[in-house]
Amino acid sequence: MCSYRPSLVLAVLVLMSLLTGVQAAPAPGDFVRASGSQFQLGGREYKAMGFTSYQLCVAKNKTSRAEVQRIFRAAKAAGFSLFRATSVVYDFNDGDLSHHLSEPVWQRVDLLLDVARQEHLKVILDFSTLTYETGRFSKPPFDVTDPANFDRLKPIYQRVPSRVNRINRRVYKNDPTILGYSVLGEIVPFGLRYKADHTLDLGNESRDVNNYLAFIHAAAAEIKRNDPNHLVNAGGLLHVSPDGPVRGASGKPYWRTLWADPNIDFASVHIYPNLDDDLKKATLPLAPPYPLTLPVGEWKNLPVYKAYADKIGKPFMVEEWGLSLDRRLPEKDDAGKPGTLAYSPQFQQDYFRSALAATTAAKVPVTILWQWYPGNSFDLYPGASKDEDAVIAIVKKSSAAFNSSGLPALPTGHTAP
Repeated sequence: MCSYRPSLVLAVLVLMSLLTGVQAAPAPGDFVRASGSQFQLGGREYKAMGFTSYQLCVAKNKTSRAEVQRIFRAAKAAGFSLFRATSVVYDFNDGDLSHHLSEPVWQRVDLLLDVARQEHLKVILDFSTLTYETGRFSKPPFDVTDPANFDRLKPIYQRVPSRVNRINRRVYKNDPTILGYSVLGEIVPFGLRYKADHTLDLGNESRDVNNYLAFIHAAAAEIKRNDPNHLVNAGGLLHVSPDGPVRGASGKPYWRTLWADPNIDFASVHIYPNLDDDLKKATLPLAPPYPLTLPVGEWKNLPVYKAYADKIGKPFMVEEWGLSLDRRLPEKDDAGKPGTLAYSPQFQQDYFRSALAATTAAKVPVTILWQWYPGNSFDLYPGASKDEDAVIAIVKKSSAAFNSSGLPALPTGHTAP
């Protein structure tokens, strides 16, 4: 019988990494896995509260390692442990895929991954913005979900997993910092055809949805061929509802068909309730007593989506949600001045409480906030204003429910070896 010594194997792996200049592959237990309706890490259930900072991901936006560290550490202090890297592009309104696959873009991702590793944050790499920008702004534009165009986008799924991080020499597909990939989210409304009056062109709806389902199936399979270590997500769906409204040729709500795809490892949604009708009936800024009941919109339907994900044996997450803290209605008045503030500070706080309570009540293990950055609109950041600090305090208090069992948060500023 052949036997070996683990210490000898480890020594060989270390020697190989030194000779090649590339980090050896980590143990399988270092990666987040999908096990039934749970995310798991190291044999325990994995939970997380995540955030986005899309400004950091755009290569043309200048940043530094110190700035990324500052923003990530502030997020950790507020209870976040997962970063969703969206808007991974060279610049917006650029339809040239070669620009988005160029060195400046992926050197930026190298930096984000390396800082996340040091700060013990997991990362989701989201290709949605990259894909949409490539299609909408190419000359001429093309429908990215049409199967005929799949080969034009294949380089994304082939090159990224094999990239070697220039900072830490880790191959992306072997880097456990990465939780997984999102392919193309928010297909409704961005991926479907609309009439001039902005209503859905129902004559094309089924065809477009079926194209999307075929595209996601092929893209996810291509990613898995090139990276068997990480999870693959179709991308968060916007404007879903238990009964539709968008259906494929099967007659079923398309999200059910999509999440059941064998190439998709977990289900996810984006939640942005359209409050305009309620606002038009209310005295602004919206304050108690409200002309609505919290939680609003799809927050009430989370148990439906979670139950379906449980039924098909897959984890579920709220991949994106938030609230514009400076929403105006109208955006500008007749004199061109900013309209009336839509949401009072009290409503902002009540909305965040209700959304987080709905998420924990539905036993959703991962939720990701849009977004965390010193800016405006949907941006939250400590010290920006007392109203934002009040909301951040609510988020921080709720983060304990998303702390993985047995995996206590590390102190801010702690670095990995």
